[in-house]
Amino acid sequence: MNKNITIKLSLGLLGAALSLTPNQALARIQNTPTEISVKSVFLPAHGYDDNDHIVMVITGELPHVCYTLGETKIEKQGHVIRVHQYAWLRTTGFCGSGDVDPDLTSPFESEISLGQLDTGNYKIEFLRDAEDRKTSIRNFNVSVAETADIDDFAYAAVSDIVSPKMMFDSEQIKVTLQGSFNLTCEHLADSIRVERQEDVFVIMPIIERDQSKPCVRQRTEFQHELDLGKLPAGKYLVHVRAMSGKAVNRVLDIYRKP
Repeated sequence: MNKNITIKLSLGLLGAALSLTPNQALARIQNTPTEISVKSVFLPAHGYDDNDHIVMVITGELPHVCYTLGETKIEKQGHVIRVHQYAWLRTTGFCGSGDVDPDLTSPFESEISLGQLDTGNYKIEFLRDAEDRKTSIRNFNVSVAETADIDDFAYAAVSDIVSPKMMFDSEQIKVTLQGSFNLTCEHLADSIRVERQEDVFVIMPIIERDQSKPCVRQRTEFQHELDLGKLPAGKYLVHVRAMSGKAVNRVLDIYRKP
């Protein structure tokens, strides 16, 4: 590019920037989203097949209440998956007064689809501390599906996982599965399979059919309580397997008893 043209363009941009009021300039700068910290990434370490629909759950806190959760970008390079969470800073109304308490944070939780993945060992990299640019890693594995079917078992249609709002490390942690059966002869297996993988509980609500009862197509609701035992303070994921290779997820916050 000609030097004269370059100088004119630079002066033109500078003049446009100087013509903005301070508030307009600030608003323009803050129209760019900020990458924020992700405190936790949850998904089972193993149990996925290459025909499963894989979903991870991410949690964190917005820097303060004037931030709005933005896009989650997923970057895949081979068997490395990088998570980038963005947020927007609002500068209108209360948020433009300059009196926002930085200690007033807002938690967030999102389910992110990774789709179907090839077999192998994967690692998820995420920015755990945006200020110091420190990253953390979560590992998981995808195996070859042993059959063409997506599901190895018939699972009950669980629609929700209900838990108390406040749970403490000194008590038994219990959750309730809510869902429905499609046939009158269906019931949950006598022993629901629960597999703990560190901070993830994988629940397999296998259904059985009672051949001594008539199997009539009729929707009936059910509730089933599960006791996960006592857990140290922290965050945990309850991951309930569902049909079509999907799952229902619930993050639990266990607090230290004061």
